[in-house]
Amino acid sequence: MLGRHLHPALEAIGRENFGFHAFRRFRVTHLRKQRVADDLIRFWLGRADKTVTDGYSKLSDDVEYRQSVARAAGWAGRIHS
Repeated sequence: MLGRHLHPALEAIGRENFGFHAFRRFRVTHLRKQRVADDLIRFWLGRADKTVTDGYSKLSDDVEYRQSVARAAGWAGRIHS
């Protein structure tokens, strides 16, 4: 699937190759940004263990998002990057 379909499609649009876990990481991160309950995310991913879905999330890498959430929560202290 990757070699026949995904990688040629990515190459055609000038993007680097990646695998299916990248899609899972994107999905978990996007759902968490939308404040979807962790239990529902785990259900959709077919995973019961919280630590598995945590491994797919990239929220810790998204400094701008973390800062916006901190501001929205009214945290007036220093926002760490």
